[in-house]
Amino acid sequence: MAGWAAKNSVVVLLAACAYAIKLMASASPSMEDGFESCENIVQSWADSSYASDDEIEAKQLRSLHDFLFFLHVPRTGGFALTKCLLMQLYHDKVCPITCDMQGWDSRKPKCRVHNAHGDYSLLSKLPKKRTSVVTMVRHPLDRVISIYELSTVRAARYLLYPNMTSATEAAERQCYERPHDVCLLDMWPFKHLMPRLAVELFARRDARRNQSMMSEEINPYNINQIAMPLHDFVNDPLVHELVHNAITLQVAGLTEKSCLEESHAIRHCLRMHPSLGNYVCDVAKKRLDKMFFVGLTEKHRESMEMFAQSIEVELQSLTTTSQGNDASDNDTEKNSSLTDVEIEKFNIQQNLFTAKYGQKFLLGNPNTSNGNMTVEKLMEAYDACAPRLQELRTFEYTHFLKEVYPINFSKKARKQIQDSIIQQILLFNKLDIELHKHAEAIFKQQHERLKQRLNKVVSQKVSSTSNWLSKKVVAGTVLLSILALLLYAQQARSKLKDN
Repeated sequence: MAGWAAKNSVVVLLAACAYAIKLMASASPSMEDGFESCENIVQSWADSSYASDDEIEAKQLRSLHDFLFFLHVPRTGGFALTKCLLMQLYHDKVCPITCDMQGWDSRKPKCRVHNAHGDYSLLSKLPKKRTSVVTMVRHPLDRVISIYELSTVRAARYLLYPNMTSATEAAERQCYERPHDVCLLDMWPFKHLMPRLAVELFARRDARRNQSMMSEEINPYNINQIAMPLHDFVNDPLVHELVHNAITLQVAGLTEKSCLEESHAIRHCLRMHPSLGNYVCDVAKKRLDKMFFVGLTEKHRESMEMFAQSIEVELQSLTTTSQGNDASDNDTEKNSSLTDVEIEKFNIQQNLFTAKYGQKFLLGNPNTSNGNMTVEKLMEAYDACAPRLQELRTFEYTHFLKEVYPINFSKKARKQIQDSIIQQILLFNKLDIELHKHAEAIFKQQHERLKQRLNKVVSQKVSSTSNWLSKKVVAGTVLLSILALLLYAQQARSKLKDN
């Protein structure tokens, strides 16, 4: 059995390497073309992108349009935004969750919000002038480490099967039998990273049974006998293709799943001539500038509150249009004695590679859909929902990390990561670092605009109150004057009678 597992591990490893080579080679310009040819390709794309983006007028950027496209960058807190805010607002108007761009149809009835791990090129399938774009940005150092952690946790699922072949077959069968659920095998980029790390786990299965090395002082990011170390992960060709500078590539619309035909050629040129990344980063920056809202993972709750305040004007209309669509969901909830979190925990324990994530999944307070929705009510729902989401993620980590003991990821454990690895991550993600700085500047600008708007509203209320009081004072003065005249007239008549 061990020989069979090793054989299958080699096959999957070769397949992963072949996939990375295919991505790097497909639609690539000739190596002999050199810098000048590549610069022409990238600059031509950048110029056409600027021209296309300039069609969007500035006044369109500050209001919420008919369709909301959430450009979901993996491991930036986007799942919480989707489940704890967007689901709360749009209910059945949220498009079916898709973890890939292919096969998605925006024309589905009542579909107004799309959440996907796709890239900006998907906007070409949408009515650009009637679509608002929202995204979250995270510092690349934290994001790369987070992707490594989650990929390792999910790769550990495979260890519950005898070998890679049986694990892959079981996962594919589950996804086929549950076509309406979210399948982990479809979730980009983890659908590529999970098998890659699982191969490494199977190759080290015997070493993990050696109890003599199980020390509590082990650095969980550097246990070569247990799993692929973070250092190897950071330098892996597949990670270079799918993870490093991926935020910039997503916002620029140049991932390997891009709708643009020239995307592979551009990516090849970036690998050959990294300095051309400046063109791509500039396009990504300008696209962030034109988005309806840009949040920061490092300030997640503040971002959620700012987003809620940004759509405060639309809250009433969103609530009104969604109220009539909750009956079927409520009937489903009544038929189950388990909470959403308990159901998903059970699915994790059963090692299901699918998740239901229904319309009511993890909603903090269903009663907020009754009556007028306010920013305060929406944030109450978020504050009830977010901890449940974190509870579920913690349960997933704890459950599957048992298979790769003594690995145990935590914020405290991250302090053990060597400085040399941190410097490598920063070196490989220069574009994302630059884009993150730009996102921070946008975040401050959004904060200032909201502050000015709130101050204006307060001023209008104060002015309105002052005008109301002034009118009352004038009315009171006039009334007193009339009463005084009447009293004076009555007194004058009394004197005439006495005379």
